[in-house]
Amino acid sequence: MHTCCDDTLPFTPVSTGTLMTRLGTILFTPDDIYTFNTGLTGFREYNTFVRTFVPNIPSHLTYGMLQSLENMDLSFILFYPALDEMQRERIVTQVRILVADEALSNDDIEIAFLVIVNKDDASKPTTTLVKDAPLVFMKKTQMAWQIVLL
Repeated sequence: MHTCCDDTLPFTPVSTGTLMTRLGTILFTPDDIYTFNTGLTGFREYNTFVRTFVPNIPSHLTYGMLQSLENMDLSFILFYPALDEMQRERIVTQVRILVADEALSNDDIEIAFLVIVNKDDASKPTTTLVKDAPLVFMKKTQMAWQIVLL
């Protein structure tokens, strides 16, 4: 994942954007923009998102943010899991079918789970990972999908 704030990458962005989101201000470049052709479950009408770090959370943690460019009120927290080989291969196999590319490798994609924040009966915050519908980001084409695992 790239952000224009990461000075470890030898990258000069073509253009940079700044968004005020409900989670804070984010900076992004064209490399941070991903298109979900079929949208996300429950949000099919929104297809273009910025994938970046969560404002005010250290970037070395395994969390990210997905911000809609079409609806500034629509943003999600992402969790980048450490999947075992069998879990990862199950997801990669479905992506190979979607993109009709049998040569697709693990290095071509990144996988994330949506983090859902709710409150329990005592009004304490709870979090749930949506493990049965991971998000898959193809870095070279900047396409993304939500894969529903059966």
